[in-house]
Amino acid sequence: MPLKIPSSGAKDDIERAATLVETVPSRDLRSFERWRQPPLMVAIGERSFSTADWSLGGAMIAEVENRGWKCGQTIDVKIGLPKGELRGDQMVIVRYSPEQRRLAIRSRSVASALMQVKRDCDAAGLELL
Repeated sequence: MPLKIPSSGAKDDIERAATLVETVPSRDLRSFERWRQPPLMVAIGERSFSTADWSLGGAMIAEVENRGWKCGQTIDVKIGLPKGELRGDQMVIVRYSPEQRRLAIRSRSVASALMQVKRDCDAAGLELL
Protein backbone atom coordinates (compact mmCIF):
# COMPACT_ATOMS: atom_id res chain seq x y z
CA MET A 1 0.00 0.00 0.00
CA PRO A 2 1.55 3.35 -1.00
CA LEU A 3 2.20 6.00 1.67
CA LYS A 4 -0.21 8.93 1.42
CA ILE A 5 1.35 12.37 1.71
CA PRO A 6 -1.00 14.81 3.42
CA SER A 7 -2.04 17.94 1.56
CA SER A 8 -0.45 21.21 2.65
CA GLY A 9 -3.68 22.17 4.49
CA ALA A 10 -3.70 18.88 6.38
CA LYS A 11 0.00 19.30 7.20
CA ASP A 12 -0.74 22.74 8.64
CA ASP A 13 -3.58 21.28 10.74
CA ILE A 14 -1.27 18.55 12.07
CA GLU A 15 1.43 21.07 12.97
CA ARG A 16 -1.12 23.34 14.72
CA ALA A 17 -2.47 20.39 16.71
CA ALA A 18 1.05 19.35 17.73
CA THR A 19 1.75 22.90 18.92
CA LEU A 20 -1.44 22.94 20.95
CA VAL A 21 -0.59 19.63 22.62
CA GLU A 22 2.82 21.00 23.61
CA THR A 23 1.41 24.22 25.06
CA VAL A 24 -1.55 22.82 27.04
CA PRO A 25 -0.57 22.71 30.74
CA SER A 26 -0.73 19.42 32.59
CA ARG A 27 -3.98 18.82 34.44
CA ASP A 28 -3.77 19.95 38.04
CA LEU A 29 -5.91 17.65 40.15
CA ARG A 30 -6.21 20.08 43.04
CA SER A 31 -9.68 21.40 43.73
CA PHE A 32 -8.63 24.45 45.75
CA GLU A 33 -6.13 27.30 45.45
CA ARG A 34 -3.04 26.82 47.61
CA TRP A 35 -1.62 29.49 49.92
CA ARG A 36 1.83 29.87 51.47
CA GLN A 37 0.94 32.88 53.60
CA PRO A 38 0.00 32.93 56.34
CA PRO A 39 1.63 29.65 57.39
CA LEU A 40 -0.50 27.59 59.74
CA MET A 41 0.47 25.71 62.87
CA VAL A 42 -0.31 21.99 62.82
CA ALA A 43 -0.16 19.91 65.98
CA ILE A 44 0.15 16.15 65.59
CA GLY A 45 0.39 14.44 68.96
CA GLU A 46 2.81 16.42 71.13
CA ARG A 47 4.67 18.01 68.19
CA SER A 48 3.90 21.26 66.37
CA PHE A 49 4.79 21.95 62.75
CA SER A 50 4.38 24.75 60.24
CA THR A 51 2.74 24.45 56.83
CA ALA A 52 4.71 24.94 53.62
CA ASP A 53 1.37 25.60 51.92
CA TRP A 54 -2.30 24.90 52.52
CA SER A 55 -5.74 25.07 50.96
CA LEU A 56 -9.32 24.32 51.92
CA GLY A 57 -8.66 20.72 50.92
CA GLY A 58 -5.40 19.97 52.70
CA ALA A 59 -1.92 21.05 53.71
CA MET A 60 1.76 20.35 53.13
CA ILE A 61 3.52 20.23 56.49
CA ALA A 62 7.23 21.04 56.66
CA GLU A 63 10.05 19.55 58.75
CA VAL A 64 8.21 16.36 59.73
CA GLU A 65 10.28 13.40 60.94
CA ASN A 66 9.53 9.96 59.57
CA ARG A 67 7.14 8.11 61.86
CA GLY A 68 6.32 5.40 59.35
CA TRP A 69 3.55 7.50 57.78
CA LYS A 70 1.31 5.51 55.43
CA CYS A 71 -0.70 6.82 52.47
CA GLY A 72 -4.38 6.64 53.43
CA GLN A 73 -3.66 6.67 57.17
CA THR A 74 -6.05 8.84 59.20
CA ILE A 75 -4.44 11.10 61.80
CA ASP A 76 -5.76 13.48 64.45
CA VAL A 77 -4.52 17.04 63.96
CA LYS A 78 -5.09 20.46 65.45
CA ILE A 79 -4.62 23.25 62.94
CA GLY A 80 -4.87 27.02 62.98
CA LEU A 81 -3.18 30.38 62.88
CA PRO A 82 -0.03 30.50 65.05
CA LYS A 83 -1.59 32.92 67.55
CA GLY A 84 -5.16 31.74 67.07
CA GLU A 85 -7.40 28.89 68.09
CA LEU A 86 -6.25 25.43 66.98
CA ARG A 87 -9.12 23.44 65.53
CA GLY A 88 -9.23 19.67 65.84
CA ASP A 89 -9.89 17.45 62.84
CA GLN A 90 -9.08 14.07 61.38
CA MET A 91 -7.13 14.18 58.13
CA VAL A 92 -5.80 11.60 55.71
CA ILE A 93 -2.15 11.24 54.74
CA VAL A 94 -1.64 11.68 51.01
CA ARG A 95 2.13 11.15 50.97
CA TYR A 96 5.34 11.57 52.95
CA SER A 97 8.60 12.70 51.37
CA PRO A 98 11.50 11.62 53.61
CA GLU A 99 14.04 13.56 51.51
CA GLN A 100 12.14 16.84 51.93
CA ARG A 101 10.67 15.87 55.31
CA ARG A 102 7.22 16.96 54.13
CA LEU A 103 3.89 15.38 54.97
CA ALA A 104 0.90 16.01 52.68
CA ILE A 105 -2.50 15.67 54.33
CA ARG A 106 -6.04 16.16 53.05
CA SER A 107 -9.36 16.92 54.65
CA ARG A 108 -11.93 14.18 54.89
CA SER A 109 -14.77 16.60 54.20
CA VAL A 110 -15.38 20.09 52.86
CA ALA A 111 -16.63 21.21 56.29
CA SER A 112 -13.16 20.76 57.76
CA ALA A 113 -11.02 22.64 60.24
CA LEU A 114 -9.31 24.27 57.26
CA MET A 115 -12.57 25.97 56.31
CA GLN A 116 -12.77 27.37 59.85
CA VAL A 117 -9.14 28.52 59.63
CA LYS A 118 -9.93 30.31 56.35
CA ARG A 119 -12.77 32.09 58.14
CA ASP A 120 -10.34 33.01 60.94
CA CYS A 121 -8.00 34.52 58.32
CA ASP A 122 -10.87 36.49 56.78
CA ALA A 123 -12.01 37.76 60.20
CA ALA A 124 -8.45 38.86 61.05
CA GLY A 125 -8.15 40.65 57.69
CA LEU A 126 -5.21 38.47 56.63
CA GLU A 127 -4.36 38.34 52.95
CA LEU A 128 -3.87 34.82 51.64
CA LEU A 129 -0.90 34.51 49.31
